[in-house]
Amino acid sequence: MSDLDDKTVARFWAKVNRDGPTHPVLGTPCWLWTRFTHRGYGRFGIGKTRADRAHKVAWRLLRGVIPAGLQLDHLCRIRRCVNPAHLEPVSRRENILRGESPSARNARKTHCPQGHKLVIDGAGRRCIECRRRHGREYQARKRKARAGGMFNT
Repeated sequence: MSDLDDKTVARFWAKVNRDGPTHPVLGTPCWLWTRFTHRGYGRFGIGKTRADRAHKVAWRLLRGVIPAGLQLDHLCRIRRCVNPAHLEPVSRRENILRGESPSARNARKTHCPQGHKLVIDGAGRRCIECRRRHGREYQARKRKARAGGMFNT
């Protein structure tokens, strides 16, 4: 990141603890941001009016430019981590689907609560078996209402 002077770079690294917990899969320690965070992500002030997320600054210092149209995903799932070995540039969609948001959890579902396989079609993901059962039950209620004389006087 060529726009940072040596003093600013030294100030940045002074706020990083490189002795964080070792990630069991990645095999390297998290480098934890020790100062101000916002929504769990480290924030680093650059100059008087500019700030950026700490993991982005670390990436640019050690790896270069973040590819256009991509975001950095924390493979270790620790937002304060600034270790570039724990970051991967991915699309926004991929980043969201790797997370734990309701959208991500639902996207990972392959079966309905009754255990039937979900089918993807023009209407989205749905369970054909449950829709058929619901349709049969609805038709049966309609037949029963007509036969019971509910509408006859």
